[in-house]
Amino acid sequence: SMMAKSGDERVVALEKEQREMEDALKTVRSKTEKQLWDLEEAQSALRLMHSAICRQAPATPVGGIGIALGTETVNIKGKQLKFAKVTQIASSGPAAACGVMSGDLLVEIDGRDVTNVDVKTIKEMTKGPPGSPLKLKAKRGVSGPVYKVVLERSGGTGTSM
Repeated sequence: SMMAKSGDERVVALEKEQREMEDALKTVRSKTEKQLWDLEEAQSALRLMHSAICRQAPATPVGGIGIALGTETVNIKGKQLKFAKVTQIASSGPAAACGVMSGDLLVEIDGRDVTNVDVKTIKEMTKGPPGSPLKLKAKRGVSGPVYKVVLERSGGTGTSM
């Protein structure tokens, strides 16, 4: 049978319980403070990284001519030739303004023959400082006429074209 605790015993038990709760609270508090500290450290590290990235970002802007390219293999006089083919045109881009059309095959860029040159290399050749000229020689499809235009690279829009 449970004996009724005397008043003093109850007070002692309650004081012990209160001390344990206060200790538990202290532990939680110090954990929280540490987490807060870690968070502030992480935030300031992020701020530093962010400002470093922002300082790097405005590198030289790169302009393009507003075209997307694919590849077309053409048989000319028994020879397999690979051409970069215009697959898409940015409607307000330099290429569109000069009458370049989807389906056109690129022959030369700035006087360099780009037949059998991979698309990635050609893409790099079309990029340059905004406003700089690019001489393009292209064919209107496989059997169409060859034409030449001088394009002015657009301002760096950050697009892939």
